[in-house]
Amino acid sequence: MKRIKLLAILLLFGIQVFSQIDFYKWELQNLSDISRLPEYRTGNIYQLSSYDRTGGNDDGFSGRYSYIRKEGNDLVVADIKGAGVINRIWTPTPTKDTIQFYFDGEQQPRINIPFIDLFSGNVYPFIAPLCGNEIGGYYCYMPIPYAKSIKIVYKGNDLKFHQIQYRELSGKEKVKSFSWSYFDNTLLLPEIDKIWNCLPLSVYGDKVSIQQINVTIKEGEDGEIFELQNGGRIVGIELDGGYDLQRKSEKLLLKANWDDEVRAAIDVPFNSFFGYVSGKPSMSSILLGSTLSMCYSYLPMPFDNKAKLSVEYKDNGTGGEITISERVYFIEEKRDRKREGKLYAQARREYLPPVGSPFTIANVLGKGHYIGTILIAQGLNEGMTEYWESDDCSLIDGEMRIHGTGSEDYFNGGWYFREGEFCGELHGVPIKDPLRSMVSMYRYHEQDAICFNESFIFDFINPRKPEQTRPFKFSSAAFWYQDKAVPLAFKLPEKEKLVDWYRMRDTDHQAIP
Repeated sequence: MKRIKLLAILLLFGIQVFSQIDFYKWELQNLSDISRLPEYRTGNIYQLSSYDRTGGNDDGFSGRYSYIRKEGNDLVVADIKGAGVINRIWTPTPTKDTIQFYFDGEQQPRINIPFIDLFSGNVYPFIAPLCGNEIGGYYCYMPIPYAKSIKIVYKGNDLKFHQIQYRELSGKEKVKSFSWSYFDNTLLLPEIDKIWNCLPLSVYGDKVSIQQINVTIKEGEDGEIFELQNGGRIVGIELDGGYDLQRKSEKLLLKANWDDEVRAAIDVPFNSFFGYVSGKPSMSSILLGSTLSMCYSYLPMPFDNKAKLSVEYKDNGTGGEITISERVYFIEEKRDRKREGKLYAQARREYLPPVGSPFTIANVLGKGHYIGTILIAQGLNEGMTEYWESDDCSLIDGEMRIHGTGSEDYFNGGWYFREGEFCGELHGVPIKDPLRSMVSMYRYHEQDAICFNESFIFDFINPRKPEQTRPFKFSSAAFWYQDKAVPLAFKLPEKEKLVDWYRMRDTDHQAIP
């Protein structure tokens, strides 16, 4: 079994008052400490990118939309006023041209390095595991805070694709702008690298209790795997059913109910929730995944009064059964209603989405923050992978704040994942099969969780004209934390129709996930 990795840092100071050192630790823990995933985020999330403003597909090829203005021969990439922090920088086209970061109206840049060295590992502290390149895209998760403003200048004429995600801050955080000197004597980054190999549950210390049972579930029935009648939080789920679980992953549903909510918070097929593709385990992140015989989740699931987990087995009335060995890790620590949301997950599948129309991953009402996406797509024609051209678009509280440059770009890839398959801690492409026109992708948001106060809609939109596109199929799973359950835009099919979600095969071109 692959060892599940985790980057974990202990928070030493309170949220109310930050020094510069505290803020760096706070931001890095948001990236690493999964126990804090349920905590509401503050501030508005925005993204600057090179997307084609006309709605076309020139998302960086010409460089026309890769900057906001020129200053002499220099390209101004960003000019942001107020306090904030940059949480993610991505590009598939780094160069050796200089990039400069000007903080708080200063006349001299504090960061003045080759663009590629934001990702290469050659310039400390922009090093692994926070920065890297595995699947064609270069990413940097090193937090870059600014107290009053930030301006980013590119000193070259060949800037192409890029995304810069940042979060506005209120000013109450006492943020100090980025300083190289902070990292001179700190052991923070070496400690991060050291802790990277810890198991996820280690962040909870000795507070964790374990329930371990074997449950046999007959076809057409629910099998309860966990129930707690007082407040607490589930911090880990491990389900082992041997080869039988792997083979039947598309016919099992994981279900979770929090408190007295009528609607299930989680009602998602195993293959969508745990990252199975084509009936085989694939995804293996620090939060969710599967191995040869086991699927796991370390997403924290807090609740107020009671919780119930169950597995439903649906297999077209075959009358079979499956035995699952389960371990549920939990803490009897109630949800902090003012600071934390509950976990919700939603699966969706479209066999034939209208050609040229968006395919929607999430459509949520209420207050919360979005933390992860699993997406499996397959063209109906052999070698058809045009869905990679679809831009990710996030409508937050009714405002388009994030517009990406291609579906593989959202997953920190590039050039149709030219480096091939890869499973990382927070992002990856477990399956890339051009022959079957199939791809499986995932990305989780920790430090860069997308917060919303009223609503959140997440679409992938293909910029090509309908007559230039060909049909495809996709299945997805979306994960977010929210204050309470609300009606969903999408629902699972009824039992008799759910079989249509199961992957079917043909002889020459294998069908959809």
